[in-house]
Amino acid sequence: MEAQSRTGGFLIVVVGAFLTLASFPSAGATEPFGASVTSTVVPDAYQNVVRVAPPDAMNWPHVVVDRTPGSPFEGDFYVIGTKDTLQGNALWTALVVVRSGDGGRTFDAPRLFEAFRGISFSSVVRIVDIATDRYGFLYIAFEGNGILRSIDGGLSWQFLPVFTGFRYVTGLSVDPASGTLYVVATTTTLVGNPPELLVELSNDQGVTWSNASRIVAGGAMYVEEARIAATSGAVVVGYVAPANVSGTWQGAVAAEVSVDRGVTWSPRIVRGSIPREMHSLRMETSPDGVLGFGWRETWDEPIEANVSVRQYGLYASLSSDTGATFSPPVEIVVGASDLYAPEVALAFDNRSRTYAAWSVPPATVDDFGSLYAAVSNATATGFDNASFHVSLQSRDGYLTAQEDLGAGTNGTVYLAWSALNYSDRANFTIDNATSGIFLRSVSGVAEGEMFDESSILVNTTAVVEFRDPIARGKTLRVPWNNSTIVLGELAPNAYEVWIVSGLGDRRAGSLPVQPWGRTVFAVRVEPARTVPPEPFPWFATGAVVAGIILFGAILAGLQYTRINRGNVFQSKLRLLLYEYVKENPGAAFGQIRTTFGLHNGVAAHHLAVLERQGYVRSKSKGRHRWFYPAGDVSLWNDVPLSALQSSILEAVRRAPGIGVRELSRALDRRASSIGDNVKALVREGFLRTERDGRFLRCYPVEGSVAAPSLP
Repeated sequence: MEAQSRTGGFLIVVVGAFLTLASFPSAGATEPFGASVTSTVVPDAYQNVVRVAPPDAMNWPHVVVDRTPGSPFEGDFYVIGTKDTLQGNALWTALVVVRSGDGGRTFDAPRLFEAFRGISFSSVVRIVDIATDRYGFLYIAFEGNGILRSIDGGLSWQFLPVFTGFRYVTGLSVDPASGTLYVVATTTTLVGNPPELLVELSNDQGVTWSNASRIVAGGAMYVEEARIAATSGAVVVGYVAPANVSGTWQGAVAAEVSVDRGVTWSPRIVRGSIPREMHSLRMETSPDGVLGFGWRETWDEPIEANVSVRQYGLYASLSSDTGATFSPPVEIVVGASDLYAPEVALAFDNRSRTYAAWSVPPATVDDFGSLYAAVSNATATGFDNASFHVSLQSRDGYLTAQEDLGAGTNGTVYLAWSALNYSDRANFTIDNATSGIFLRSVSGVAEGEMFDESSILVNTTAVVEFRDPIARGKTLRVPWNNSTIVLGELAPNAYEVWIVSGLGDRRAGSLPVQPWGRTVFAVRVEPARTVPPEPFPWFATGAVVAGIILFGAILAGLQYTRINRGNVFQSKLRLLLYEYVKENPGAAFGQIRTTFGLHNGVAAHHLAVLERQGYVRSKSKGRHRWFYPAGDVSLWNDVPLSALQSSILEAVRRAPGIGVRELSRALDRRASSIGDNVKALVREGFLRTERDGRFLRCYPVEGSVAAPSLP
């Protein structure tokens, strides 16, 4: 009986092999359904402009959004500028603040303050920097030897002296981890001595200041436009080091980096010395610690013998390691006379995209100028820009810094500007309806439909996903209910469009979104397609048959149960599950189930078969179970972490003492989710927490090691 069973098994295998080979040429792989997306971008069709104030409210507006987690004014918008006033024969400058408490939809009336009187070195004052801290305090650096501070959301201001003598603060910054406030100023030195920068810090919100730390800028004749940024425990001072030898400019952008709160400094070169003028230096940081420089360059480009044309360019350089290294300068835009005297504005969203903005003057007095914004990918290896026409308010016919960028709490960056239109230019009559201080987000909108003409998805739940390739894990999910899909305030990017359903997931294609543009799209669900197979070489048929016969003979000599190692992969699903675990060691049961759209029982059955036959192994803790390929023994000694938990650990390592709300904002996740995962990491010994008043601060555990992450 046993011999007959073996012989029968052998014959079944051989006959099956011939039947398989006979049908092979016509076989193909069938997909449940297909999907595609088509789109058209209509430039400057997304009109999201908000009028903040009348045209005479202020000059040189700055937009600031309090995006500090835990701040009592978190999410509030401020548009802050100056207004020059002539009283009698005295010219003085007022501070102007316009505030929004509803996310920038509506704004209060402008408030004027005589905050600069008697404390500025200039009758016409220029604001050089603005920052917020964890308490919602606002700080302003201007042309004076101290700073202004508001503790009530811009309703009142007080002067805080920093330096003595004739020098003024050129930049300020707040370290989000420690709350320390830093300022920087330049100082003059004796002829022949290298220039110096002065840095002071305050741990009590500007009430008292430490002794100045001096930075010697070696190799420069003098420095200007010094800026400062504090992030993740590091302090970076940037400055322009120009020189003029025999009429030829040799400019450079340099940085000094300190990781010990200004005790010691290490020099860095951001832009090497080249024969160009460099101006308009800006420094900004992102919530996850990326640091960026932006600046303007001017030079004469030869076009033929003894003839050259004046060129203007805007450039950026990034550091992802708190100033240890900087990327090579990336060109944002370069042009000739149409970029006359551009000033660069710079900002980062909460996914470390770099935003830059600048203005271009009109060709004639009666023409319109333009405002431009450019957006990079996460590493600033390139910029795409968009623009719109506007009559920019100007002083003496020249455009300088008429625009500013500010990052919001929702991953969006906002642009503010002054516009001035005349209803009667001959009599200088201003058209108040189209003039004023304006604000709009640097974003786009996408509107479209999904078509399922063959009714493939009628009996299943379908979701359209728009996946952001830069912000990994950031996905917009829209349940499909046969209605128009509208997505507003989208960060400029190329989004991956996916159809997710009970029949499987299908990528439809890429969807471009441009600043201030409307992307009109159509997603189409297509019938299942059979993929033609590759022709099977005739000369391989004999070898395959011989191999199958030999394999059948071996099987005939074995006794095997209903499901064993020999036929475990006859199920295509089990093969896919095994391949997935090999590519994603440490994958959680829920992750595997969701990826393949399986019910709990189906997923558990097939994974149990793979584990019983020795292809995978699993490890459980609490209510969770993780799966590994059986040969990956090295991964078994550590507790696996989710992608979110790994991100939390990395953020805490970069900024020890960061709060739960700060983590929530930096990682763009709900505070409750961050809190639950922080508790889990504390239980597992990866983190420790300390209570600081109302704040729960997180610190890495000394000696802890990274655990494997789940994709």
